[in-house]
Amino acid sequence: MKKNKKNIPLAYIGLTTQWLIGIGLSLYVGHLADDYFGLHTPVAIWLLPLLFITVSLYKLIRQTGK
Repeated sequence: MKKNKKNIPLAYIGLTTQWLIGIGLSLYVGHLADDYFGLHTPVAIWLLPLLFITVSLYKLIRQTGK
């Protein structure tokens, strides 16, 4: 079954929204974690968004590779 070409931009808008919300939440949780553990170097605020991007890219590649 062919996809409707009009729906393709909507898929990218949805993916972009998921990424923006996911990165925003991971930054917020990373900031809270750094404050909670009293870290002077922002470790969690760097690692959590990086982990989110890595996992989401892996999932995207796995889904579109079929």
